[in-house]
Amino acid sequence: MPVDKENETKLNTERSLQSTEKNLNGITWTPSGDQRLIIDQIKTYINQSRAANTDGDVVRASNLAQKARLLCDELLKK
Repeated sequence: MPVDKENETKLNTERSLQSTEKNLNGITWTPSGDQRLIIDQIKTYINQSRAANTDGDVVRASNLAQKARLLCDELLKK
């Protein structure tokens, strides 16, 4: 992947992660046990994504950020 495309992907991934974290932090209701597990999984994806970004695996980082975002979107719909 060209360096400029890689840098753009890293930036977009970080923006997505920040947005997902903002959504998680905005939860005002008390999560149930199952919802708590989903929140933990989202946080795991976020941490793994950041680690992959740091390691230079931008595709994996982007995929994990997308998983975190989609899971968070599902959680907030309930």
